[in-house]
Amino acid sequence: MLFEVRLSFLPRNCNKRFSPSQVLSPLMSADSIERAWQILDQIPGGATGAYSHSQGIKGLRDTIAAGIEARDGFPADPNDIFLTDGASPGVHMMIQLLISSENDGILCPIPQYPLYSASIALHGGTLSVSKGYYGECGKRGGYMEVTGFGADVREQIYKMASVSLCANTTGQILASLVMSPPKVKSFAI
Repeated sequence: MLFEVRLSFLPRNCNKRFSPSQVLSPLMSADSIERAWQILDQIPGGATGAYSHSQGIKGLRDTIAAGIEARDGFPADPNDIFLTDGASPGVHMMIQLLISSENDGILCPIPQYPLYSASIALHGGTLSVSKGYYGECGKRGGYMEVTGFGADVREQIYKMASVSLCANTTGQILASLVMSPPKVKSFAI
């Protein structure tokens, strides 16, 4: 399966980002080292401790867009990708954008994650429910692909992302690694 990633791949590759000297470790495979340097080269300053663009690091958004295209078979624009600190901030941002009064309602699956009802209440909306399923958001890294909105709405989403500054760099790297897993014969697995 294209996006099946072994549990050791993400932490091992993410840890390399914290210390460039660790990338040069003789214990790391050549392709894993090359991949670490490729990611570090995309980050201004080559380190994970700084702020990035409000939508996330451009090179990582490029990787995620390519992963979406490979997975879904449809073009994805890196400018439509907003990296977040996981699913919750993305959901919160979109709920905030959608609700302007208590007359605005949002349909949520039940059982639902409390973030949905709390965010809806915080912004003065009304919760409506339906049956559905739920999952887990995993690490504190994620993305949302914002498509089908007019330029004026997309501009508001960008402003909201800017207020939050940016997603944590490590989470951005994890999201790009999930969307660009190692190939079957890669030693990075």
